[in-house]
Amino acid sequence: MTGTTTGAEAPLRMSALRRAVLLTVAALLALATFAMPAGAQEADEQDVYPPAGARVFIGVIGPVPHTAIESAVSGSYVVTLEGTTLQISLSAFGATPNLPHAMHIHTGSACPAAGADADGDGLISVVEGIPSYGAIRVPLTVTGPTGPESALALDRMPVANAAGAIFYRRTIEIPAEFAANFGAPHVVVHGFDGLNATPGYQTPPVSPLGPVPQEATLPVGCGEAAEL
Repeated sequence: MTGTTTGAEAPLRMSALRRAVLLTVAALLALATFAMPAGAQEADEQDVYPPAGARVFIGVIGPVPHTAIESAVSGSYVVTLEGTTLQISLSAFGATPNLPHAMHIHTGSACPAAGADADGDGLISVVEGIPSYGAIRVPLTVTGPTGPESALALDRMPVANAAGAIFYRRTIEIPAEFAANFGAPHVVVHGFDGLNATPGYQTPPVSPLGPVPQEATLPVGCGEAAEL
Protein backbone atom coordinates (compact mmCIF):
# COMPACT_ATOMS: atom_id res chain seq x y z
CA MET A 1 0.00 0.00 0.00
CA THR A 2 1.39 3.40 -0.97
CA GLY A 3 2.51 5.58 1.92
CA THR A 4 2.68 2.80 4.52
CA THR A 5 5.62 1.00 6.10
CA THR A 6 5.36 -2.54 7.37
CA GLY A 7 7.00 -3.66 10.60
CA ALA A 8 9.58 -5.61 8.59
CA GLU A 9 10.44 -2.63 6.38
CA ALA A 10 10.81 -0.04 9.14
CA PRO A 11 14.00 -1.45 10.71
CA LEU A 12 15.57 -1.74 7.27
CA ARG A 13 14.75 1.87 6.50
CA MET A 14 16.12 3.06 9.82
CA SER A 15 19.24 0.96 9.34
CA ALA A 16 19.83 2.51 5.92
CA LEU A 17 19.29 6.00 7.34
CA ARG A 18 21.67 5.37 10.21
CA ARG A 19 24.29 4.04 7.84
CA ALA A 20 23.94 7.14 5.62
CA VAL A 21 24.40 9.40 8.64
CA LEU A 22 27.42 7.46 9.84
CA LEU A 23 28.99 7.50 6.39
CA THR A 24 28.57 11.28 6.30
CA VAL A 25 30.27 11.54 9.68
CA ALA A 26 33.05 9.27 8.45
CA ALA A 27 33.65 11.47 5.43
CA LEU A 28 33.82 14.61 7.55
CA LEU A 29 36.19 12.97 10.02
CA ALA A 30 38.38 11.69 7.21
CA LEU A 31 38.81 15.29 6.09
CA ALA A 32 39.42 16.41 9.67
CA THR A 33 42.13 13.78 10.09
CA PHE A 34 44.26 15.48 7.46
CA ALA A 35 43.49 18.98 8.71
CA MET A 36 43.59 18.61 12.49
CA PRO A 37 43.36 22.03 14.15
CA ALA A 38 46.44 23.61 15.68
CA GLY A 39 46.90 22.32 19.20
CA ALA A 40 45.23 18.99 18.55
CA GLN A 41 46.36 16.45 21.11
CA GLU A 42 47.87 13.43 19.42
CA ALA A 43 50.49 10.91 20.38
CA ASP A 44 51.94 10.18 16.95
CA GLU A 45 52.09 11.39 13.37
CA GLN A 46 50.20 8.50 11.77
CA ASP A 47 47.06 9.30 9.85
CA VAL A 48 43.85 7.57 10.87
CA TYR A 49 42.95 6.70 7.30
CA PRO A 50 41.81 3.05 7.46
CA PRO A 51 44.32 0.62 5.95
CA ALA A 52 43.07 -2.14 3.66
CA GLY A 53 41.45 -4.95 5.61
CA ALA A 54 40.97 -2.93 8.78
CA ARG A 55 37.68 -2.93 10.65
CA VAL A 56 36.14 0.54 10.76
CA PHE A 57 33.70 1.88 13.34
CA ILE A 58 31.95 5.25 13.26
CA GLY A 59 30.54 6.72 16.46
CA VAL A 60 28.43 9.72 17.41
CA ILE A 61 28.72 11.28 20.89
CA GLY A 62 25.74 12.75 22.70
CA PRO A 63 25.18 14.19 26.18
CA VAL A 64 24.61 11.92 29.16
CA PRO A 65 21.00 12.61 30.34
CA HIS A 66 21.52 13.94 33.87
CA THR A 67 18.57 15.79 35.38
CA ALA A 68 20.43 17.81 38.05
CA ILE A 69 22.75 19.36 35.44
CA GLU A 70 22.62 19.74 31.68
CA SER A 71 25.48 18.39 29.62
CA ALA A 72 26.09 19.89 26.19
CA VAL A 73 28.79 17.45 25.07
CA SER A 74 28.54 16.19 21.50
CA GLY A 75 30.93 14.91 18.89
CA SER A 76 31.99 12.02 16.71
CA TYR A 77 34.82 9.56 16.26
CA VAL A 78 36.34 6.98 13.92
CA VAL A 79 38.00 3.83 15.24
CA THR A 80 39.94 1.47 13.00
CA LEU A 81 41.32 -1.89 14.06
CA GLU A 82 43.95 -3.84 12.13
CA GLY A 83 45.19 -6.84 14.05
CA THR A 84 46.00 -5.44 17.48
CA THR A 85 46.59 -1.89 16.24
CA LEU A 86 43.75 0.46 17.10
CA GLN A 87 43.57 3.98 15.72
CA ILE A 88 41.10 6.60 16.94
CA SER A 89 40.30 10.11 15.74
CA LEU A 90 37.81 12.05 17.88
CA SER A 91 36.29 15.53 18.01
CA ALA A 92 34.10 16.59 20.93
CA PHE A 93 32.46 19.90 21.76
CA GLY A 94 30.68 21.42 24.76
CA ALA A 95 33.14 20.16 27.39
CA THR A 96 34.25 22.24 30.37
CA PRO A 97 36.97 24.54 28.96
CA ASN A 98 40.60 24.41 30.01
CA LEU A 99 40.30 21.24 32.08
CA PRO A 100 41.43 17.66 31.40
CA HIS A 101 38.72 15.20 30.43
CA ALA A 102 39.14 11.50 31.09
CA MET A 103 38.02 9.57 28.01
CA HIS A 104 37.82 5.81 27.60
CA ILE A 105 36.80 3.12 25.13
CA HIS A 106 34.20 0.77 26.57
CA THR A 107 32.54 -2.22 24.91
CA GLY A 108 29.16 -2.31 26.63
CA SER A 109 25.78 -2.50 24.99
CA ALA A 110 24.46 1.08 25.11
CA CYS A 111 24.83 4.58 26.49
CA PRO A 112 22.96 5.18 29.76
CA ALA A 113 19.39 6.44 29.74
CA ALA A 114 17.92 8.73 32.42
CA GLY A 115 16.76 5.66 34.34
CA ALA A 116 20.39 4.75 35.05
CA ASP A 117 20.31 7.25 37.94
CA ALA A 118 19.74 4.52 40.52
CA ASP A 119 20.04 6.68 43.64
CA GLY A 120 17.80 9.45 42.29
CA ASP A 121 20.27 12.29 42.91
CA GLY A 122 19.86 13.67 39.39
CA LEU A 123 23.34 12.55 38.33
CA ILE A 124 24.34 9.40 36.48
CA SER A 125 27.61 8.56 38.19
CA VAL A 126 30.45 6.72 36.50
CA VAL A 127 29.44 3.57 38.39
CA GLU A 128 25.74 3.92 37.49
CA GLY A 129 26.72 4.08 33.82
CA ILE A 130 28.75 0.85 33.83
CA PRO A 131 25.76 -1.51 33.32
CA SER A 132 25.12 0.36 30.05
CA TYR A 133 28.52 1.20 28.57
CA GLY A 134 30.52 -1.54 30.27
CA ALA A 135 33.92 -1.59 31.90
CA ILE A 136 36.85 0.56 30.79
CA ARG A 137 39.02 -1.19 28.20
CA VAL A 138 41.22 1.59 26.76
CA PRO A 139 41.86 4.92 28.53
CA LEU A 140 42.42 7.56 25.85
CA THR A 141 45.52 9.15 27.29
CA VAL A 142 47.64 11.55 25.26
CA THR A 143 50.92 9.89 26.24
CA GLY A 144 52.08 6.83 28.15
CA PRO A 145 50.20 3.64 29.02
CA THR A 146 46.64 2.95 27.88
CA GLY A 147 45.75 0.08 30.18
CA PRO A 148 42.93 0.21 32.76
CA GLU A 149 45.42 1.40 35.38
CA SER A 150 45.46 4.75 33.51
CA ALA A 151 41.69 5.25 33.83
CA LEU A 152 42.10 8.22 36.19
CA ALA A 153 45.40 9.59 34.84
CA LEU A 154 44.05 13.12 34.48
CA ASP A 155 47.56 14.51 34.01
CA ARG A 156 47.74 12.55 30.74
CA MET A 157 44.18 13.05 29.49
CA PRO A 158 43.16 15.51 26.73
CA VAL A 159 42.48 19.07 27.83
CA ALA A 160 39.52 20.95 26.34
CA ASN A 161 40.46 24.25 24.75
CA ALA A 162 39.01 27.63 25.74
CA ALA A 163 35.94 26.93 23.58
CA GLY A 164 35.31 23.54 25.22
CA ALA A 165 36.50 21.52 22.21
CA ILE A 166 38.61 18.37 22.32
CA PHE A 167 40.51 17.12 19.27
CA TYR A 168 42.23 13.81 19.81
CA ARG A 169 43.89 11.05 17.86
CA ARG A 170 46.19 8.23 18.78
CA THR A 171 47.47 4.83 17.61
CA ILE A 172 47.29 2.23 20.39
CA GLU A 173 48.32 -1.41 20.67
CA ILE A 174 45.63 -3.43 22.45
CA PRO A 175 45.80 -6.98 23.90
CA ALA A 176 45.28 -9.79 21.38
CA GLU A 177 42.37 -11.21 23.38
CA PHE A 178 40.59 -7.85 23.30
CA ALA A 179 41.26 -7.42 19.58
CA ALA A 180 39.90 -10.89 18.80
CA ASN A 181 36.62 -10.12 20.56
CA PHE A 182 36.39 -6.43 19.69
CA GLY A 183 32.85 -5.12 19.45
CA ALA A 184 31.40 -1.73 18.56
CA PRO A 185 33.34 0.67 20.80
CA HIS A 186 31.56 3.09 23.09
CA VAL A 187 33.51 6.22 23.99
CA VAL A 188 32.71 7.99 27.27
CA VAL A 189 33.84 11.54 28.05
CA HIS A 190 34.08 12.56 31.72
CA GLY A 191 34.44 15.84 33.59
CA PHE A 192 32.07 18.64 34.65
CA ASP A 193 32.99 21.72 36.67
CA GLY A 194 29.90 22.92 38.53
CA LEU A 195 28.93 20.51 41.31
CA ASN A 196 30.32 22.99 43.87
CA ALA A 197 31.22 26.66 43.97
CA THR A 198 35.00 26.17 43.68
CA PRO A 199 36.54 26.44 40.18
CA GLY A 200 38.19 23.32 38.81
CA TYR A 201 37.61 19.71 39.81
CA GLN A 202 37.08 19.90 43.57
CA THR A 203 35.31 18.05 46.37
CA PRO A 204 32.65 17.67 47.59
CA PRO A 205 31.17 15.47 46.28
CA VAL A 206 33.62 12.58 46.14
CA SER A 207 33.61 10.16 43.23
CA PRO A 208 32.25 6.65 43.85
CA LEU A 209 35.57 5.44 42.43
CA GLY A 210 37.51 6.72 45.42
CA PRO A 211 39.03 9.87 46.94
CA VAL A 212 38.87 12.00 43.79
CA PRO A 213 36.32 14.70 42.92
CA GLN A 214 33.11 13.43 41.36
CA GLU A 215 33.38 16.40 38.99
CA ALA A 216 36.42 14.71 37.39
CA THR A 217 34.75 11.31 36.86
CA LEU A 218 31.17 12.32 36.06
CA PRO A 219 30.28 11.02 32.55
CA VAL A 220 29.08 13.92 30.40
CA GLY A 221 29.24 12.48 26.89
CA CYS A 222 28.72 8.97 25.53
CA GLY A 223 29.21 7.68 22.01
CA GLU A 224 27.69 4.64 20.35
CA ALA A 225 29.36 3.25 17.25
CA ALA A 226 28.46 1.06 14.30
CA GLU A 227 30.80 -0.97 12.13
CA LEU A 228 30.92 -0.11 8.44
